[in-house]
Amino acid sequence: DDRVHDRPELVDAMVSDELLACASDYLGAVPVLRRAAIGYSPGHPDAESPSWAGSQLFHYDGEDDRQIKLFVLLTDVDDERHGPLTFLPAAASREVTRTLGDRPQGPIGSYMRAGPYTDEQVRKVVDPSAFITMTGKRGRVLLLDTSASLHQGSRVHHGHERIVFMGVLQRYHLV
Repeated sequence: DDRVHDRPELVDAMVSDELLACASDYLGAVPVLRRAAIGYSPGHPDAESPSWAGSQLFHYDGEDDRQIKLFVLLTDVDDERHGPLTFLPAAASREVTRTLGDRPQGPIGSYMRAGPYTDEQVRKVVDPSAFITMTGKRGRVLLLDTSASLHQGSRVHHGHERIVFMGVLQRYHLV
């Protein structure tokens, strides 16, 4: 139970005329709210040397080859200790997959279409200054095509936490 039903204003915002118009323009199709969730990321239990896996490594989402994911910070994310979403612009992401390959390749509809890549692998292809992080105060919003931009997140360090609302808008034909 991710408690989305306790925050109807967040779901209402996902289907606002303004956001649906933006999504329709970007997707080139009628958008559908595919998923809405509140994600809680506790601090990693190993305070000395956390190990990252899964979505904490750079990857593309696999639900479609084009989608919009809305992120709303529900807690302040001041720095890397709070596990900010970190992503690469689409052009830099394409360079990584062109260089490293898109292994393991999953079908559209799978959780992770390409990746995961370690930080070390990605840094060999693009300069770390290309990374963009979503830090900020509670209420900050980001729209990102997570199928076109390599991203990772939830690398929350021991003693910290992150809570974020996520909504996914996709083309109607996937539903």
